[in-house]
Amino acid sequence: AGVTVTVAVFFSVFAAYAGNPALRLIALSVLGGCCGFLLYNSFISTLYGGHMKKQNQLINLALAAMLLALAFVMPFLTGQIPEIGAALSPMHIPALLCGFICGWPWGLGVGIAAPIMRSLLTGGFPPIFPTAVCMAFELAAYGAIAGIMHRLLPKKKMYIYCSLLISMISGRVIWGIAMFTVLGIS
Repeated sequence: AGVTVTVAVFFSVFAAYAGNPALRLIALSVLGGCCGFLLYNSFISTLYGGHMKKQNQLINLALAAMLLALAFVMPFLTGQIPEIGAALSPMHIPALLCGFICGWPWGLGVGIAAPIMRSLLTGGFPPIFPTAVCMAFELAAYGAIAGIMHRLLPKKKMYIYCSLLISMISGRVIWGIAMFTVLGIS
């Protein structure tokens, strides 16, 4: 949530500079939600017993939903600048964050849902077949592998970078396999 606060501040300033009040409202909404989350969870470590597991699941659900919404909105933000929008599709960032923060099952779910939901709700961007289907495999791999590696490796900075690198390379390999399988060789 702390990283998302930084990103939301950046997008809020960017939207204000670009003169887009709708994007600024979205960024400020995400910022407010993250600040509320951080304030609410500052005392979560004092909870013990059976309530903690239910509380964690609820927090993971809320975070996964917020990251899924962020995966839906972020391509709109980068698409405002044609040079950046053509080269960068930032839907992988929320899937990776979800894997790191919420765990591999949540990262897998957000990774599968993000490109398919975006394709269905925006009228075909990215195109459902083959792009969104193959992106679903890629982003699911990003989220799941990031979560698994983060859980298995020590929580030191070097190992977090290793987890990120391994998940990104694996996701791209899985995307290549999915594209090869879907399109085949002619």
